[in-house]
Amino acid sequence: PYEEAVMNTPILEQYATPDDFKAIDILRTIRSFDPCMPCTTHVYAGSRTIVQEVTTCACELDE
Repeated sequence: PYEEAVMNTPILEQYATPDDFKAIDILRTIRSFDPCMPCTTHVYAGSRTIVQEVTTCACELDE
């Protein structure tokens, strides 16, 4: 279901170079299923390899 959800997600994020791309629109879509899901989601991008490491929650913070 995650791949289907992001297939038609408009990318509204503005970025100058591919290195500046944070995938926030995709992360928001996946997060709508589960708040911690963006930390553990891999999306198939055809023949391209896109690696994006993100930290979007306080999962690793100590109390």
